Amino acid sequence: MTQIKFDFGHPSADGIADLAGEKIHVVPTEQFRSGSRIVVRDSFEVLLDEHGTATVTVPPTDNTFAYEVTVGVKEDLWRLVRCV
Repeated sequence: MTQIKFDFGHPSADGIADLAGEKIHVVPTEQFRSGSRIVVRDSFEVLLDEHGTATVTVPPTDNTFAYEVTVGVKEDLWRLVRCV
């Protein structure tokens, strides 16, 4: 298994503050195989802790898919979407 570690912050009047309590949305970019099992493109969420961090364990990627990670909702100017 592969671990993805998140550590998010945001600007504040005192410097960089923890982005505590936000949801991280994780979804594979494609369906994939794990042995003989086909894993569908479904998602899960994890909450950042009080320090803006979280770690998730996911099946390792290969050359057929990656994971799309989103923090923030569509209305947030700071929303971040990345493939890892």
